[in-house]
Amino acid sequence: MNIYIKWTLIVCFNAIFCMIFAFDFMKTIGGASGVIAGIISFILFYVKLDEHLLRTKRNVWRKALFIAVVTTGLFSLYPMLPMISGSLALEITGSFFNLPSSGIAHKSFLPIFSTTIVTGSFLSLFVLLIAFLLRILFFKYPKLVKTVVDSD
Repeated sequence: MNIYIKWTLIVCFNAIFCMIFAFDFMKTIGGASGVIAGIISFILFYVKLDEHLLRTKRNVWRKALFIAVVTTGLFSLYPMLPMISGSLALEITGSFFNLPSSGIAHKSFLPIFSTTIVTGSFLSLFVLLIAFLLRILFFKYPKLVKTVVDSD
């Protein structure tokens, strides 16, 4: 599968709940374009990270990243993680842009883009934690590595 298609599907799957949560902010052109630009930023980030891992032949890290991102997406089915990440992001960007905490004024491009980036960064930190734990697991159980990496 093309690496751009792979990460577009995965990042969009992970963003579904956040987009539902942010639907009110997407009613303006600035808000919708801010969310879309933020999602595209994360697609490009994960594509470049995956390409780097592929180029440097770090297949175990690559598989751990894939599993971690999919796992984080599955956490969206129980939406606490995206809700907490989004709420924290709204507070951070709201205070940075000096906007009311209700988020009503977050309808222009830059605050929405920034909120999307901060939310995605929190979720990416969770991905990093899962990937790191998987890497430790793969190190401790080398036979598991062969099974998981060869299943690609």
